[in-house]
Amino acid sequence: MNLDYPKNKLKIIVVNDCSTDKTWEVIQKYKDKVELINKTKNPGKAESVNLAIAKCKTEFFGVLDADSIVDKGALKKSLAYFDDEKVIAVTPGMKIEEPGTFLQKIQYVEYIFGVFLRKVFAFLDSIHVVPGPFSIYRKWFFDKHGEFDTNNLTEDTEMAMRIQLNHYRIENAIDAKVYTKCPKKFGPLLSQRIRWYVGFMKNCIKYKKLFSLKYKILGLLVLPSSFLSVGLTLFFFFYSIFKIIEFLVDVIRNYFIIGFDLVPLFKSFRFDLFYLYLGPVFFLSICSTIIFFGMLYIGNKYSDHEEKSVIAYPLFIVFYSYLFAFWWILSLFYKLFNIKIRWGVKKL
Repeated sequence: MNLDYPKNKLKIIVVNDCSTDKTWEVIQKYKDKVELINKTKNPGKAESVNLAIAKCKTEFFGVLDADSIVDKGALKKSLAYFDDEKVIAVTPGMKIEEPGTFLQKIQYVEYIFGVFLRKVFAFLDSIHVVPGPFSIYRKWFFDKHGEFDTNNLTEDTEMAMRIQLNHYRIENAIDAKVYTKCPKKFGPLLSQRIRWYVGFMKNCIKYKKLFSLKYKILGLLVLPSSFLSVGLTLFFFFYSIFKIIEFLVDVIRNYFIIGFDLVPLFKSFRFDLFYLYLGPVFFLSICSTIIFFGMLYIGNKYSDHEEKSVIAYPLFIVFYSYLFAFWWILSLFYKLFNIKIRWGVKKL
């Protein structure tokens, strides 16, 4: 309601999808300013959004998750991209609201990295996920090509791929800031990522036609490289675990064979360049680190980011690749054995 936008051109619909807290009671004080829908059953988020679409008579339709907060200027910045008639959806610059826990700090950097990547994908006409928090659509697309898929684990990915399949464009307003809350604990975060990754795999199978020359960079580079990056991450995950175990075994074996005392060793230790490994892996690591921080710098600068957690960066560098690999290992397990995942009250 506080968006910098003409109030006579703005219609707000609030869908209460069977919340067990005081949501319905609290939003009653806004009933003269917004349209309220109170559901008696909750088949899932997609069905709730579709109810709002059915009520929508405006040219554009935006979705906002209940766990997200919009910057005042976000709507105007997003709508500017619809000057191009081929643009069907515009995604925002999505960030973490207040990173508190160890896991939230890691996600904080991940989302900044995502801000950069989504803009790059927009330049390449290759955005394949339209995130829930404050993505804006042309309403007629739903009328012509159908509403959100109520039987899909990641309805935002499915919708993005449907838009791409019909040869329309998805843009990104990098400076349209939206702040979202992310999982604090490992269990909810793991459930979220398994749903995301299994949903992504299922939608890639559903829209396998996108993997072709017909869809240019999206089909030939971006989507295939998504799986390549997962494969490389899993390789380095298992390789690094193997090397760590190998190193520890050597240390323990040498200790028992030689029986050396560690105290004098540490007292006499001094750094020498002789011990510094300067092989290809070292230089590759340096280049990767420079590129990584360059991406973060661009994502921060052009999204007008306010720095909230400096400690998050070293945490991300050390732990994220292991978390990412672990999430994907479990997701692949779920997909291979066709294990059902609960999304709302459904199992898909």
